[in-house]
This record gives sequence, structure tokens and C-alpha cells, in this order.
Amino acid sequence: MITLQDSSGTEEQIWVRQLDRQITLYFENLIVAVTKTALCTIVTQPDLQEPVLYLPRGDVISELAPNGARATCGIKGEARYFDLLGVDGTIIVSNAAWSFPDPTAKAAQIRDLIAFDNRYFTFEDVPR
Repeated sequence: MITLQDSSGTEEQIWVRQLDRQITLYFENLIVAVTKTALCTIVTQPDLQEPVLYLPRGDVISELAPNGARATCGIKGEARYFDLLGVDGTIIVSNAAWSFPDPTAKAAQIRDLIAFDNRYFTFEDVPR
């Protein structure tokens, strides 16, 4: 459990765990990523949030394109967003994923890993 505090005094507790199994990420029937080194984070304070899996960029099979969108998290830093592209290069899902290329020191574990929006993707895991 990591406790982080932003400049306004807001405190978050984040549970972070390296998953010990293979994870396959899907958008509908499209395999987007396969990894054995996913990092799972769950924000538990101030409000419980859904788990977010962060995957190594090299384990992403489908094409992601940076779209210029950014958002700032006082706890983790600045996120940069990506669109998921189809095989023909068209955008399938806008703002499908994000990354923190230069996170705050306490969130360094997620540097350059890719997280995907749970509204659009499903995960299948295989125990090792």
C-alpha cells in the first residue's frame, strides 16, 4: 500500500501488486496485449475505485497512437492519452489508454507503462 499526497493535501492510498499470471487484454474479439508482467493498482482512499492494470508497452500487440490529450493527476503526474487503431489505421477507441512518462517520484513504478480504460476492454488471466 502506498500513501500519496498531492499539493492540495488530498491523500490517496494505492494498492500496487505485480500479478503472477499471464494476462490477455481484448477489445471485443481483438487481442490488444498479452503480458506476464502486469502491474495492478487499486485506489482505496478517498474512494474505492476499479482496479487498473498497467502493462509494459512492449507487450501491446495492437497499434496505439498518441492523440495529444493530457490530464494531470496531483498524485501521479501528467498522463498522456492514446487512441486504439484498427488494422486499417482508423481510430477504434479514442482515449483508449494512457501512460505516465514522467510520474511523480512516489508513482515511479508506473513510468511508461500503459493502462487501458476498463469501459472498453476485457481481461482474461491464466494462473502460472
